[in-house]
Amino acid sequence: MAVEVRWSKPQDLPFPFVWDTTTVNSNSYATFVSMDSIATPTSQQAESFVSTLALFVLFPQSSKEGKAYLRIPAVWRDLWSEFSTAKKTQEDEADKTTIRTLKGLVQENHGAFEDDVVLAANFRKRNGTPRKGQSPVRATSKENAGFDPLLKKIWDDKASTHSFQLMIQGRMNLPIWSFKDEIVHMLDTHHALIICSETGSGKSTQIPSFILEHEMQQGRPCKIYVTEPRRISAISLARRVSEELGESKNDVGTVRSFIGFAVRLESKVSQSTRLVYATTGVVVRMLERPDDFLDITHVVLDEVHERTIDSDFLLVVLRRLMQKRPDLKLILMSATLDAQRFSTYLGGVPVLNIPGRTFPVEMKYLEDAIEMTNYRLSEEEANTTFDDEVDEMTPENVQGDQTGGALATLEGYSKQTRETVLNFDEYRMDYQLIKRLLIKIATAPEMTHYSKAILVFMPGMAEIRRLNDDLLGEPTFQKNWIIHALHSSIASEDQEKAFNVPPEGTRKIVIATNIAETGITIPDITAVIDTGKEKTMRGGSCHGWLRRSSRGPTRSNGVDEPGVFRTESASTCLLVTGMTGCFLNNKLPKCSGCLSRIWSSASRSANSETLNRRFLKLWTHRRRRTSAGRLMR
Repeated sequence: MAVEVRWSKPQDLPFPFVWDTTTVNSNSYATFVSMDSIATPTSQQAESFVSTLALFVLFPQSSKEGKAYLRIPAVWRDLWSEFSTAKKTQEDEADKTTIRTLKGLVQENHGAFEDDVVLAANFRKRNGTPRKGQSPVRATSKENAGFDPLLKKIWDDKASTHSFQLMIQGRMNLPIWSFKDEIVHMLDTHHALIICSETGSGKSTQIPSFILEHEMQQGRPCKIYVTEPRRISAISLARRVSEELGESKNDVGTVRSFIGFAVRLESKVSQSTRLVYATTGVVVRMLERPDDFLDITHVVLDEVHERTIDSDFLLVVLRRLMQKRPDLKLILMSATLDAQRFSTYLGGVPVLNIPGRTFPVEMKYLEDAIEMTNYRLSEEEANTTFDDEVDEMTPENVQGDQTGGALATLEGYSKQTRETVLNFDEYRMDYQLIKRLLIKIATAPEMTHYSKAILVFMPGMAEIRRLNDDLLGEPTFQKNWIIHALHSSIASEDQEKAFNVPPEGTRKIVIATNIAETGITIPDITAVIDTGKEKTMRGGSCHGWLRRSSRGPTRSNGVDEPGVFRTESASTCLLVTGMTGCFLNNKLPKCSGCLSRIWSSASRSANSETLNRRFLKLWTHRRRRTSAGRLMR
């Protein structure tokens, strides 16, 4: 009696279980189990025996499916227990053999290990030479890199599939495709590269794919990590790239895929993974375990312009690490980036500017929103002064004159609009104005073509929840409307629904933080309402307090640049904060407000001297001393 289980796609190999009088053979596509020198009184018992053995081989007790043995008859559960005892003995023997082998290798290569050890204090002796048992990294020169024909064959097999060829037709339409050869050539000849590419060019999906394809076609082992500021970006990009490589929907992170992702509390990476999309924080944590970085050949920092604490800290460490690892390649990408400043910081690395694919965006500002909705402040609001956050709008940070040129800017608007604008406090979240704007877009005949999908930017989860509740209680949006929320605290499955195009006759509203500003693309957006606020961590170094505060719109956010939002059709953008031309000139780096957190991360990393090096924005000696004292307390 024998049984064979076949799979349509390759699977992980089960443990090589051995049971006397039987034969068990497995490969990636099939498992074969047979009774050789054992017999049962009836054919039914023989069938049950071999089926029990097959179940045990395929679904061990350590897995979720391993509970299958609870559903079989008691007599076969006893047999299952015998199998488990035998397997445990075999695993112990295998572990002992492995330990003996490793001890022998350690003794044989004791001197080499001493020379190549990575000290947790300062990356000393760190280089690109792989240790025993670790995946190889690229050699420091092309002459020593070698050529692995198996890697090239694996890629050629994937590239020849029908699904891959079908997807490549769409990829070729992206603006960045024509720069493919130039990008890989610059990476071959430089240790780092800065890519400034407009929104919609396809840089986040295509550049990592270009690197993967180039390395595997050259037969060179590679491990590429792409950092994203948010988990939804990392997950959605990984799935998109996997799809573009012709892989099935759920293949990400399995042995059937080259693509994986790693975010906080969730990771899908296998032995076959060559390209990993990860949140920046996850990669920073990898620095606490230096061995995790040994097999990484390329690091791509996406959305560098956001200047988060983790991204700035990671850039400092990578710059130092590249001095020890000449084989490590660093790529910085952004749609809005002070490229020359970053280039100088990295030693004059080349900058590649790539055009994007944008669609016409009609820009409207606060005065237009008020005029459209006939909105006016209540008497109480008009007489209230708000000054909680005026320190952010200092004269040196503001472009334009908010008071002197206000009347000139408002020429052509009604008297009611001018009065409302001049008394409007742009640091207060005006939910009534946002709701009236949404109703106007949803119901006005002249706005019909903009109402298919509306994106609303809010600063945080509390504001998203309040606006969501307000809209759910509004009769206009209770029928044939779908409301989605995008925030890092929301489950990934729920966030992914925002990317789906609603059925015919149904419209949608997506309420998001700046997660949807440049990190992801929602293809069907036709209107954007931007409150111009974001929550950033700020603190007082003298008093030791931290709080989240809202800031006005900045030029680096791109809110005053037509076409910056990632849409795939013509749309309109309404800014319900600030008059025309009134924006903060620069987005402050988040690292400038929370030195204690960076200092704490550095002390846990493999390079505790990192903070003695220059950041893109230096702190004063007083702030460094105060933050260090707070950590010691």
